[in-house]
This record gives sequence, structure tokens and C-alpha cells, in this order.
Amino acid sequence: MPLYVREHFLINLANFAPIFKKNQLCVIHDALIFRYPQSYSKKFQIITSYFHSQIVRHSKFIATVSQFSASEIINIIGKPQNEIIVIGNSAEHMSSLVAESRILAQFNLKPQQYILSVFSQRNSQYKNVGWYLRAIAEIDYQFVCVGNVDFDDAEVPDNLLQIGYVSDSQLKGLYQNSLGLLFPSLYEGFGIPPLEAMTCGCPVIVSDIPVMHEVCGDGALYFNPTDVNSLHTIVDRLFIEPLRSSLITHGYDRAMLFNWQSSADILLNKCSI
Repeated sequence: MPLYVREHFLINLANFAPIFKKNQLCVIHDALIFRYPQSYSKKFQIITSYFHSQIVRHSKFIATVSQFSASEIINIIGKPQNEIIVIGNSAEHMSSLVAESRILAQFNLKPQQYILSVFSQRNSQYKNVGWYLRAIAEIDYQFVCVGNVDFDDAEVPDNLLQIGYVSDSQLKGLYQNSLGLLFPSLYEGFGIPPLEAMTCGCPVIVSDIPVMHEVCGDGALYFNPTDVNSLHTIVDRLFIEPLRSSLITHGYDRAMLFNWQSSADILLNKCSI
């Protein structure tokens, strides 16, 4: 590829790029490979950490999805701050979808009678799945889990319903009809599910970690992702009005700050394309 593009500016959007090309931008979404290497196979750890380090050091610009991820790249690899561009994600795709609420009847769920969680990885340590299972077992309420998650040999509590993969329209239906979204991650580069939920008018309760404050602002309730009592207290607050309505309003307003047009403008302006 370097021979093909020669002196032209190259944009790489998915974590990998020619490792020694200078006149390029590469999107590195997060620093997970450095912070939680145990979440990956040994081979993947070695290859990806090497490539990411070289790409970050040699590329003219690195783009990432949050100020938090930018600070991680600066601290771990040493990229100068003026060579890093923060371009946020967006959940605009959820706004144009028609919610498919029939999925509730399919799984015998009732509106506002369950708390939703969405996982995009299998049993990765940073997703805090083991703690999640232990924590919800102590809360007398229905929980629903969507996505690609493998609980391995962990004991799954009786109050957890596993749905697996759903379409985006079905997911929107689940967001809109849930009491709230529970997002217990210990580490994220951004965190798409809370943004999707806020876009759909679903209150969110998220881990009290820096990147969640950056994404959710005053549109979320925060809990200690290692303390069951902290989570229990927050879940109880979801039933309180006008707090619930306020969360929905502030969450939606917050989500609208993240849009692809703004992200594209940042990219084009920085790269002078």
C-alpha cells in the first residue's frame, strides 16, 4: 500500500495502517491491548501491540474516539498531543430506526420491568462480567443481557435473561422499554451502548470511570463498578420521579452532541483535505 499511495495522504479507519508511512492518519480506538492484554490471545497481544506502537510513532496524525483514549495513547506510547485528533463516535443510526417492540412479547418482558445490559465482547475482564453476575444476583429485579457474551462456567442468576444477538430495531425496542441501561465496564475507549440508550430515551447507569463522564456528562447516574451496594442504591433511584424524566431529557441532549457531521468536519479540517 505505501508504494501505491506514494506521497499521498492516507487515511486508515480501523486500527491498522502501514507501519512506517509518515504521511497518514490512523484511527486507534483505544489502548485496550496495553491495559488489558489478558483479554486477547498471546499471538494477538504481541502482533497488535507492536503494530500499534509503530503506527502511533510514525504516523503524522493519530485519531481516537475520546479525550480519555488520547491521554492513554500519549501516556503509554508517547505520541505528542498536537499529533492526536479526538473524533467522537455517534449513535445517530438509532434515531432513524423504527423500534421493534414485539421482541418484548417474544421473551415475556413488560415495559419498565427490566434493566438492560449490552455486551459486545465475550467474557473479557474489562467488561466486568463476573462482577456483573454476582452483583445483579443480589438485586431483586429482572435483568436482560443482549449481545455476544460468554459467561463460561460462571453461575448465571435466575433473574438474568440472556437474549443474545438482536437486530438494531429490536435493540431500540429494548432500550425504549427498559427501566434503564446498566453498563458496568472497568475500561472503555468510548462506550457505544450508553450513547445508543440515551439517543433512544433510555436512562443509563454507568461505571464511575473517566471516559463515561466524558461521554455521558450529566445524562447518567454513576456507580462504583466494584461495589454492589453502590449499584443497588443507583438502581433504586431509577424508580424516582422527576429524576428518571430528567435523566431521559439530559441523556438525549447529551447524545445529540455526538454526530457524524461534526466528526467529519474535525477530520477534514485537521487533515486539510
